[in-house]
Amino acid sequence: MFNDDGRTYAFEERAKSGFARGEGAGVVLLKPLSAAIRDKDPIRAIIANSGVNQDGRTKGITLPNEKAQEDLIRRVYAEANLNPDECGFAEMHGTGTKAGDPIEAAAVHAALGQNRTARNPLYIGSVKSNIGHLEGASGIASIIKAAMILDNGLLLPNADFKKPNPNIPLNEWNMKVVNSTRPWPRGKKYVSVSNYGFGGANAHVVLQKPPAPTQAADDAEADGDPKRRLFLISANDKDSLKTRISDFGVYFEQRPEVFENSLFGNFAYTLGSKLSHLSYRIAVSATTLDELGIRLAQLKINPVRVLGAPTVALVFTGQGAQWAQMGIPLMADYPVFKSAVERADECLRNLGAEFSLLEELQKDATESQINSPHLSQPACTALQVALTDLLRSWGILPSSVVGHSSGEIGAAYAAGIYDLEGAMALSYRRGQMTQLLKKTFPDLKGTMIAIGAGPEAVKPMLKTLKSYATIACVNSPSSVTVSGDVSAIDELEPILQEKSLFNRRLKIDVAYHSDHMKNVAEAYLAAIESIQPASTSTATFFSSVTGEIAQPSDLGPAYWIQNLTSSVLFSDALAKMCDDEESRPNLLIEVGPHSALKGPILDIQKSLGPAASKIGYAPTVVRNADPAETVMDAAGAAYVRGAPLNITDVNFPRSGAKNRSFLRDLPRYPWQHSTRYWHESRIADKHAKRDGVRNDVLGAQAMYSNDLEPTWRNIVRLDDIPWLRDHKMQGMIVYPMAGYVSYSPSK
Repeated sequence: MFNDDGRTYAFEERAKSGFARGEGAGVVLLKPLSAAIRDKDPIRAIIANSGVNQDGRTKGITLPNEKAQEDLIRRVYAEANLNPDECGFAEMHGTGTKAGDPIEAAAVHAALGQNRTARNPLYIGSVKSNIGHLEGASGIASIIKAAMILDNGLLLPNADFKKPNPNIPLNEWNMKVVNSTRPWPRGKKYVSVSNYGFGGANAHVVLQKPPAPTQAADDAEADGDPKRRLFLISANDKDSLKTRISDFGVYFEQRPEVFENSLFGNFAYTLGSKLSHLSYRIAVSATTLDELGIRLAQLKINPVRVLGAPTVALVFTGQGAQWAQMGIPLMADYPVFKSAVERADECLRNLGAEFSLLEELQKDATESQINSPHLSQPACTALQVALTDLLRSWGILPSSVVGHSSGEIGAAYAAGIYDLEGAMALSYRRGQMTQLLKKTFPDLKGTMIAIGAGPEAVKPMLKTLKSYATIACVNSPSSVTVSGDVSAIDELEPILQEKSLFNRRLKIDVAYHSDHMKNVAEAYLAAIESIQPASTSTATFFSSVTGEIAQPSDLGPAYWIQNLTSSVLFSDALAKMCDDEESRPNLLIEVGPHSALKGPILDIQKSLGPAASKIGYAPTVVRNADPAETVMDAAGAAYVRGAPLNITDVNFPRSGAKNRSFLRDLPRYPWQHSTRYWHESRIADKHAKRDGVRNDVLGAQAMYSNDLEPTWRNIVRLDDIPWLRDHKMQGMIVYPMAGYVSYSPSK
């Protein structure tokens, strides 16, 4: 049954015994053609038709039925109206057996080779000559070979083919075994694949070339997609990730972008949308392949293994971090962001605003009035709403939210407690209160100062002041903001300088979060009393008014009066969020016009200990930086922690990647073989790796022997030790006493 040489001599004169086993497995992905084209998958081949039948009764279970094989091939072609003359190659079962090969060749000739000539032969072959007979996987191996032939346009040869089997008249039948790689025959369409089972099952599949992909013009500017792309690279271990990044660097060097304009977009599309996202990840944004190559070369690779989707919390910056044209470039790149800002602008107009939010956000620093409280308040909220929508469209959804001061309005929107209209109304009315305060109480002069000390250190200083001042914000355990009369702040500054404490007066003329704001509390309540929260939320809301978790029902109009007039307990709220083992986030993303809360956040995390210090931080917008880069970096921070990004919306928000194609020539995945998964018991390993030779007296070292107690085992057989036959007593063979003595341990 088995080949004497352990090799398959398909269609050769050397095929005089049985088949040669091989070991292997194969995987073929099947998908409807329309779906594969829609998803822009790399299509290797199309299944034109397939069929199976059975040999029926034969002279023996191992003997094939030529007529059954021929009938099957004819039926498969006829059912799909395929022309057998257009078959360019027949991948045959070809086990290299004395009986099987001639029978199969006759069947294939009868079904596919009738109209062949010497110049137009039927090419045949068998992958078993290359890898042996994989038995249950042999058919899959043949399908893979056939698909490779069609995909590459090359006929693949039988390995080490020498002389044809004399029982197969190849020349007479105009059939030819491929013995070297050669081009696909002109005018041919199909590859026929045959595979037969031990018990008489026959299977036949006809493959054909896929349609040529339609390549649309690759013009990023015409598509309107961002020039900056986020590249997601992953692997199953750290070493593979490092090798993969290095391989991509070589890949870029071999393909200058000046000659391949579409490579940048196609590379981002292939990495993000077509490859699997594995456990060890990096994310890098770039505007060109050159920039990407430089960033990858400079990257410090020390990823943490992803074990699941991360818990993301959004932290919303309060008023005061605004700047001219903050985040505006995102409007040109992302329709979701633009739509949110435009809706916010329309909402403000409906509320009676005398300014255009869109116009103000687009003004440069010399013309902008963004620092005016009646503008900065709704502008910051509009930016936060737009950033929240953008992150949501990318698949980044918060499990919890917290806001600093007026940032709580954006946080409430992100948690689904208020819609866009409600959030913009709250912020617009809040901004109006500043104007009302100045108009109604022109003699009330207030300001604020940031201090690098904790509340316990600052409170005694405030008691010594002659004028009114209070702690307005507890930003972190070592940072507060004091609000009050200008005279009180003037008096406080030299005290702080004398104590060598950091202090910086804020460029505002309103004492927020102090008794000053109580003068407009009733007016604010009257303006917002019709704005009610939702009954449910999509994220846990950590209140910086109370320092505790707040329910949606708690965030009614009265809450926002407290938000305006009382101290901001941001440190308590964030500590509550990060100190809870069950709800502790993996990543904090600051949503606002600047990374103003980075320092306080890191300070709070440090005070909570090692577990909280491991929580990541990422801003969405940073003053005077490219907002596309910073918000992509935030998305990348979520990705490396396991977040499943909607990467098409990140990189191709306008075109949907319709003009992108799969790169089929990327470097292969660098498998790591250093980890051994094969387990052998000590006894099995000892049996396979016995050291030393057998001794006639001691025998061989026992499988259960170990270094502490070496043991030998011997079975005495006359055939193994023939000289024992000469040691006899009274005609009987007796084992010599010297042998027994030699077994005794020496002293």
